[in-house]
Amino acid sequence: MKQTPFVSVVVLGYKAGEQLQNLVERLGSLLKKTRWEYEIILVANYWRDKNDPTPSVAHRISQSIHHVSAISHPKQGGMGWDVLSGLKKARGEILVFVDGDAQNPLEDVVRTVRALQRKKADLVKTVRIQRFDGVVRAVQSVWYNRFFRWMYGMNMNDVNGKPKAM
Repeated sequence: MKQTPFVSVVVLGYKAGEQLQNLVERLGSLLKKTRWEYEIILVANYWRDKNDPTPSVAHRISQSIHHVSAISHPKQGGMGWDVLSGLKKARGEILVFVDGDAQNPLEDVVRTVRALQRKKADLVKTVRIQRFDGVVRAVQSVWYNRFFRWMYGMNMNDVNGKPKAM
């Protein structure tokens, strides 16, 4: 059995296609500099009857890069289901998940892990400074974040910001 990694990074690759290659290379380079044992798990779940090349791209990458594995299943839910699919496969002491479309700075993966260690926290997440949502998405996000604060008493401005480390 392989050594247990210190960090498992779950990359949510839904419809990311060929851009996964560059993302994985950049992420691997950043993680290598930390000297942590790590693994990168590409989640390439897909809707049946959709022409999405991401599953084959993810599997090709996993066969050519040592620290990378890939999973792809017909989707049974949305992003939350994809997150759970990846976390089930993750073996690291610290688990991180990030979107595969490179909308978040990959340096934030390392920053969240270091913040988790420094603060001895159970969860660290980022907040998006700039968002490019349409009007409907922006309104949904405001109400979703308000509901979350009301339900859980947590003062978060961006519940869905990524990466998240735990």
